Amino acid sequence: MTNDFKFQIVNENADFLEDTKKSLEKSPIYNKGHNYCTLGIMGCQSSGKSTLLNLLFDTSFTVMNNTLGRQQTTQGIWVSNSGDGELLVFDIEGTDSAERGANHRQFERKSTLFSMAIAEVLIINIWEADIGRYQASNYELLKTVFEVNLELFASEKNKENKFYVFKPEYKRGIPADGLPEYLSNIWQTIQDNKIINIPSQKELVALYRCEEIKNNCLEDFLEKENKLIIKPLKKGYYLNQFGFDINNLFEEIIEQYKIPASGYLEYVMIQKLGELKEEMEEELLIQFRLQLQNAINQFEKQFENGLKKKIPTNSIHLDFIQLTVKLSNKIIKRFENVISNSRLKGADWETKSELDELKSYIKDRINFKQNEMKIQIIEEYFLAINKRLKDNINPLFGNVNSQTNSSIIKKYQNTTSNLKNLLNSDLKRIQIENQEIEISINKFVKESLSIFSQIIKKHVMNIQNFMTKKFDEKFKYDEKHIPRDYTAIKDLGLLYEESIDDGLIILEYLQTFKIPILIKKNFIKWDDTISEFETKDYNEENQIIEQNGKIIDLKNNFIIFTFLNENQFEIETKIFNNQMEISYKEAILIQRSKKTDFNVPNILWVLLVIIARSDIHNLITNPVYSIFIVLICSIIFLLWKYNLLSTVTNFLGPRVISSIKAFIIGSNSSIKKEIKKPSKNRNQSQKNKTPQKSPKKNQKTPNKSPNKKYYSPKSKRKRNKRKKHY
Repeated sequence: MTNDFKFQIVNENADFLEDTKKSLEKSPIYNKGHNYCTLGIMGCQSSGKSTLLNLLFDTSFTVMNNTLGRQQTTQGIWVSNSGDGELLVFDIEGTDSAERGANHRQFERKSTLFSMAIAEVLIINIWEADIGRYQASNYELLKTVFEVNLELFASEKNKENKFYVFKPEYKRGIPADGLPEYLSNIWQTIQDNKIINIPSQKELVALYRCEEIKNNCLEDFLEKENKLIIKPLKKGYYLNQFGFDINNLFEEIIEQYKIPASGYLEYVMIQKLGELKEEMEEELLIQFRLQLQNAINQFEKQFENGLKKKIPTNSIHLDFIQLTVKLSNKIIKRFENVISNSRLKGADWETKSELDELKSYIKDRINFKQNEMKIQIIEEYFLAINKRLKDNINPLFGNVNSQTNSSIIKKYQNTTSNLKNLLNSDLKRIQIENQEIEISINKFVKESLSIFSQIIKKHVMNIQNFMTKKFDEKFKYDEKHIPRDYTAIKDLGLLYEESIDDGLIILEYLQTFKIPILIKKNFIKWDDTISEFETKDYNEENQIIEQNGKIIDLKNNFIIFTFLNENQFEIETKIFNNQMEISYKEAILIQRSKKTDFNVPNILWVLLVIIARSDIHNLITNPVYSIFIVLICSIIFLLWKYNLLSTVTNFLGPRVISSIKAFIIGSNSSIKKEIKKPSKNRNQSQKNKTPQKSPKKNQKTPNKSPNKKYYSPKSKRKRNKRKKHY
């Protein structure tokens, strides 16, 4: 079957055509590697070369038209493949061409030399009658061409060996896909009139083709890499099959390169293979770094989630270090597995920086969580010291006495010391550095002092209540806590003075507190945000710091809180004396009312019964009033039973008697008016003439209050030697 495939590689102007490669790619020989042969034909013009090739190899080269006579048919060099597709046939322009004129020898030599360089089999077409002739048989041309052809393989000259036997076959060693470059290089060398070196041409072709194959493989590699690796990695997740995929892809591309490149010079193929591997490794290394970065990001999230699960926010775990170390080791081991499973076989990729990055993040998060937990622990202890100091100190103010000051200080020391030791232990359990622990302990002690100061200040603001309570316990109640009967007390003034002394002594109890404390040299450099501990004056010689209401004695390790200065002390004393004087006057009034108000003449009681006889009768006969009288009697009985009758009598007696006296005086006035009442007319005239007399004022000389005295513990007398008469 005739093959219609043919194309021109050299035109009539001796130019090698650039589309030779595209044309050859359409030939079935292009992908056969070394499994093809080349054949060329030379001879005189119009000697039937094209016809012979068409008949022998089923080609379709253009042949001469007999009707037009002898003329040039084949111009330049044409190529076709045989019918079975295993032979590449070159149809070369004939020699001794009349159309080329005198310059025909130059093209003849070039085309003939080209055919001998590329063809494994060369057919020389000669007329039978011209055999033996010098020019007609192209002897001169062939002699010159063969001499040059011997130089084609000068570099491949082997040592002489008399036992060498020529092989029955010959191969140029150029794969079919490298023919376009090989043909182009050979023709260009002939055109430049240079010495043709076939081995060097093979090397050039090998370099060119292997480079081209390498580039094609790289393009295919990048395309598959983008689809298989890059796009999934851009989603932000690491790939479990990353190592498996890149190794398979790497091996696939290597095989893809070796198949076409193995037909060229071995050392060139290996050289370009090395370049291909290097370029693929560089590209895969970029994706390997991205794979590890995605893994780092995911493992950071896993560590954070695990940390939140193990240690929820705002929670305290004293086993924090053990939990975080276990979790971090687990995460790092997973990351190391990802590294080992993501490597390219044979590639020495450094991963220390990525591993250090993950470890650094974990360490930073542990340190942050550790510091956060430290702050939470300290805050918990701040709340605990606040609650415990209040719970332990506040009850001591229920009964302020000489032991209150020392008891408060002891409670403060015990509470603070216990919590301070616990805080120190808890901070060590979460592996806080000793320097940080010392700073935290100092802050805790400072906070405890601040809370202590606030508690005492709050109670000192109510110091008048404590003093009044102490005064009342002495002045208003006896040893059995029964209200006093002031009428039975002979020396009320002495009782008052001793009660005042008991109240004023409270000022001394709560005026200052001296707290022993272990003070470091940097104590005065504590947190400046607490104004109470800002340094105002520091005397290096005496080691004394004076602060707002406090004195810090660095030498003797004491903090002295002064809550009442001298001026405040005197003011509180004066206020207390003024308030207690009122109670003293009331007691005097009660005492005097017992002696004077109950001396009522008997005639008044008789008059009271006579005047109120009807009311008394109504009270007795009326059931409601009878019930009321029974209720009053019951109340009086209960007061008597619980020893409260004298207290109520002292309080209500003077007031009731005063009311009765006023009632009796008013009744007497009414009786006198009724007795002296004249007739109606006379009374009317007297009413118009006599002016009304203003009632007499009952002038009563008030009891003189005792001279106003202010008692102070600083000037009090020693009354303990005096006998008490109450």
